[in-house]
Amino acid sequence: MGLSRLLQQSIITQIIAFLGGAFLLWMAFGMLKGVVQGKVSIASAASEGAGWRMPRVVAGALVSLANPYWSLWWATIGLAYVLTSLELGPAGVAAFYVGHILADLIWYSSVSAVLGSGRRFLNDFVYRSLIAVCAVFLVFLSLYFITSATGVVPKFL
Repeated sequence: MGLSRLLQQSIITQIIAFLGGAFLLWMAFGMLKGVVQGKVSIASAASEGAGWRMPRVVAGALVSLANPYWSLWWATIGLAYVLTSLELGPAGVAAFYVGHILADLIWYSSVSAVLGSGRRFLNDFVYRSLIAVCAVFLVFLSLYFITSATGVVPKFL
């Protein structure tokens, strides 16, 4: 449908990298602000689900779509996998889809189980420290995306 030609233009990948990096930087600063202000705690994380908000599946989909390289992955590698599976006909595409979804389900279920059971081992200090480390990682990742959009990546990234 012409998407591959669009994605082959360097300006498009630069825009995706810049916007994705800016979003990650915004997320990182929000995380660090919460840690510094003491708003981050295990109790607050546990109560986030209380009340009605955007369903977590929708929120998860939006976060995936906000990933700077999610679209690029599906337009390139993902599309190549789909085309390869298409050689086996509709059954091949169905097998690829089911395998991909099951892999995601197994991975995220495992991560969820570990995090869910980890609450009894974590205190607020450890939790805040983990959030801070993740935020710092996001800062570097966002800087990498933003600088890669300009074509100038510092050596420390």
